[in-house]
Amino acid sequence: MHITRFNVPKTWKISNVKGIKWITNIIPGPHSIQNSMPINLVLKELLNYTKTTRESKRIIAEKKVLVNKKIIKELKYPVGLFDVIEFPNANEIYRFSFGNDERFTVKKIKKEEGNLRPCKVISKTLQRKGVMQINLDNGFNLLTDKKDIKMGDTIIVNLENKKIVKHLKFDVGSLVMITDGKYIGQTGKIKEIKTGLMGKKNVKIKVDKEEIETFGGYAFVLDDSISY
Repeated sequence: MHITRFNVPKTWKISNVKGIKWITNIIPGPHSIQNSMPINLVLKELLNYTKTTRESKRIIAEKKVLVNKKIIKELKYPVGLFDVIEFPNANEIYRFSFGNDERFTVKKIKKEEGNLRPCKVISKTLQRKGVMQINLDNGFNLLTDKKDIKMGDTIIVNLENKKIVKHLKFDVGSLVMITDGKYIGQTGKIKEIKTGLMGKKNVKIKVDKEEIETFGGYAFVLDDSISY
């Protein structure tokens, strides 16, 4: 139900308050503990909307918090990378992302971007009549007739109608953010893709004037017209 302060992932940003040992954990969901934070901590530590868990409970009980257009009812709900956090009463919308310190942060976005969520394709299966089911990193499963969508690609999804707005290929020249490993949170363009043992891919990415290499699964293709 809870984890100790010393065991929280390095990506979590929490204040150093003396005497507090236990931290809210996440409930099972589409995101791992390494790639998400419980909404309670997002409200307290990142947004400074609340000071205590009791205050967070009250806001959630009043149905004032939405994640990806869904009303949140649980303090331990995991908010994952690029999820959209919305407060309709305050007319404020944020995207959950990485900050410059390699830890999670929230960034205020425009209303028109609040309907868009970049999702990474993690698997796909062919259904009847040639329809493809694609499974996305945030738990969405969508049906499409697009045959060129591959694992590792990014799909921009309209959160209101669950329709595909845009398809971004995992390819040389693509803008990506590194979501795990040594270079977590850094963004750059893919310069080279190498296929190694067991079909695993490594990518060489140009970040500013430096070239770095990392596991292809850590690269999340971005749409440069959306705020992150």
